Amino acid sequence: MNFLLFAHEAPSMPTFDQAKNSGNQDDIQIDSLSHPTEKRKKGLFGMLMRFRESFSKIPRRTSVVRHHTDTVNAPSARQKPNRVPQSRLQAIEEEVKRMLDLGIMQPSSSPWCSPVVVVAKPDGSIRFCLDFRGLNRVSNYAYPLLRIDELLEEVGNKMVFSVLDLTKGYWQVKLTPESTEKTAKRSPDSTSSEYFLLGLTGHQQPSSVLWIRF
Repeated sequence: MNFLLFAHEAPSMPTFDQAKNSGNQDDIQIDSLSHPTEKRKKGLFGMLMRFRESFSKIPRRTSVVRHHTDTVNAPSARQKPNRVPQSRLQAIEEEVKRMLDLGIMQPSSSPWCSPVVVVAKPDGSIRFCLDFRGLNRVSNYAYPLLRIDELLEEVGNKMVFSVLDLTKGYWQVKLTPESTEKTAKRSPDSTSSEYFLLGLTGHQQPSSVLWIRF
């Protein structure tokens, strides 16, 4: 998402009043702001409403690139499933169903298999992950990440910061057909599925998203 690009297109966009009256505001949430004036708050909300098509709770797809997991001629990595507590089974089943319904995953008969890992979030919900250490050991992919210390030096004297958090950013990158079978996992109910999109597919994730950014 590039606000500069959207700003250049602003003349062809609807006015704030038109935008406010033509759609709901469910996908736009603004935390309580104490420092801006009421005029600035109204201006901020107006801008968000005018460009509300840029905000969605449902992840979209990028056409910039497809992620490819190169394993050269390595044999398929097949790991044993982890033991999952009974208290997490329903949550895993619901998350897998949601990803299948959204087209994030698809049924699989792949010889590759990575175990499910469930991580508890602070709000009590779960983060669905896979243990891709077997895949990572045989994959051949690298893209340099930025140095945090250099980034901090670059922004250290700035007064205004803008932060954009993509909705399920990894889910917006498609995998190549050759890569999908390598992301296969087996659920506790013995069903097998694989990622159609980047998802949580190993150590290559941040590199792929960073490559798209630059």
